[in-house]
Amino acid sequence: MRKIATTFFFLLIFSQLGLAQGTWWNNINEWDRIIPWERYLTQSPGFMGPNAFPVPEIKEGKMDSLLTFETAFEVHLNQHEQTKNIFSSLFIPFSNKKVGLNLFIVPIEIYKYDTFLRDQRSSTDYDGQGTATGDLYIGTHIQLIENKKWIPDILLTINIKTASGNSYGAARFSDSPGYYFDLSFGKSLALNKEKSAAIRMYGMLGFYAWQTNLPDHFQDDAVLYGIGAHFFTKKFNINQSFGGFKGYLNNGDHAQVYRLDIQTNTKRTVNYKLRFQYGLKDIDYRSFRFSLLYHL
Repeated sequence: MRKIATTFFFLLIFSQLGLAQGTWWNNINEWDRIIPWERYLTQSPGFMGPNAFPVPEIKEGKMDSLLTFETAFEVHLNQHEQTKNIFSSLFIPFSNKKVGLNLFIVPIEIYKYDTFLRDQRSSTDYDGQGTATGDLYIGTHIQLIENKKWIPDILLTINIKTASGNSYGAARFSDSPGYYFDLSFGKSLALNKEKSAAIRMYGMLGFYAWQTNLPDHFQDDAVLYGIGAHFFTKKFNINQSFGGFKGYLNNGDHAQVYRLDIQTNTKRTVNYKLRFQYGLKDIDYRSFRFSLLYHL
């Protein structure tokens, strides 16, 4: 009888703790128990993790001609959050080198954020730390114009964002599909007679849309844009770019970043790349990425 009473006592204590943990979210978000809790989260880059709505790569008007696999380690920091993750990308050019397939994903991220960010995002993750798996992106690259004397190279990409990510309640990934397409233009200029150094100026315009959880606006539409300058030598490259996208809901959907890439440029199978990204608007992170690039 004593064992039964003891067991009942501990079950009662644990049930009260669980009830209390559920109550904290209800009180902070003033939940009316009618509106689904999922709608309290905002599906935009300003109110989710750094990998939920990343600014797409700013294309340079020219498709890579090599089969390339990239694996990278990333760190995203601000005063309220620390996130570490793996990034993986695979680019497959087809035999005519005019069309290619691009796949990329964050297979795992480890996050930790404070109560300020937890409550701002209406996150259901009480302690604000854990792991998550990201969305798979699938893109098709089409080289429209290349190697014309007076016309810039023009590249079209069409991409879909799957809803394969998890930890939606923790505001890590959006659990919603999306798509974006962009048209980029670029032209290279040799800086010496030997053509061992060159600079490439480029720009990009496109459209980005994703599904939301809002009953009056099922989709957020955004203008996608970017510009940059890429400096090439025989041994390394330096690439600076600025870009983002601007949605129409104005709910943290105006993502804007500056990126600086430094990459080795050798004929070896493996090259290295270091990226620094500074979030200027609605992506409030200072991000670092170290990549291994395998040209197969």
